[in-house]
Amino acid sequence: MVGKAGYELAFEDTFDGDDLDEARWLPYYLPQWSTREASAARYRLGDGFLRLVIEADQQPWCPEFDAETRVSSLQTGVFAGPVGSTAGQSRFKPGLVVRQAQDDARLYTPQYGLFELRAKAIDDPRCMVALWMIGYEDRPDRSAEICIPCSSCSASTSSPTTGRRRNRRIRIRRSSSSTTSAATGPPHRNGPDGRPHSCGGGRWPSSRCQ
Repeated sequence: MVGKAGYELAFEDTFDGDDLDEARWLPYYLPQWSTREASAARYRLGDGFLRLVIEADQQPWCPEFDAETRVSSLQTGVFAGPVGSTAGQSRFKPGLVVRQAQDDARLYTPQYGLFELRAKAIDDPRCMVALWMIGYEDRPDRSAEICIPCSSCSASTSSPTTGRRRNRRIRIRRSSSSTTSAATGPPHRNGPDGRPHSCGGGRWPSSRCQ
C-alpha cells in the first residue's frame, strides 16, 4: 500500500466477496454507444481476485465504430443524452450517437486523488489492459482522459484470444486539503501525487482485445 501524509482512504475494493459490488461498479463499457448487453463485462470473482476475461465466443462491443474490438471493463460512472443524441462520455469517433438510453450514474467520480492499483495483465500483442480515468462529460470542463498503467500494442489479427487480468486491490486516497467532487474549474496538470486533470468521472479496470 502506498502511504502519503495528508491523505485519507476514500475508496477501496479488495474483491473479497462472491459478487461484484454494483453500488461501486458498473459492469459495462461505454454502453451508450452500443448496448448494455453488447458491452457487458465478463469477469470472475474468487480468492480475493477480480479477473476480467475476454473469451473466444465474445462478440465485438461496437463493430460499426470499433471494428473487432472486444472489451471487458468496469466503470464508476456513466453519462449519456437521449437516444439519437451525440451527448455522452468518451465520444471516441465522429458519427457516434446514443443507441440505448442510460440512467446517469455517479458511483465514484473524484476530481483529485492518489490512486493505487495492484494487478496482473496478460502479455499479448492483441490486447490492452489499463486503468483509465475519464471525465463525466456532462459539461465541457468535466472532460479528460488519463491512463495510469497501460499495456498495449497494435493488433495485426482478429483471431480469438482470452484476456485475463487479476486485480487484488483498488485503493484511492484523497487529500484532506482537496475536494473529491466533480471538476468545476479549468484542467490541472498531472502531478506525482496523482492529482489528475479535472476528470470527475471514471472508466476504471479495462481489458480490450482484438
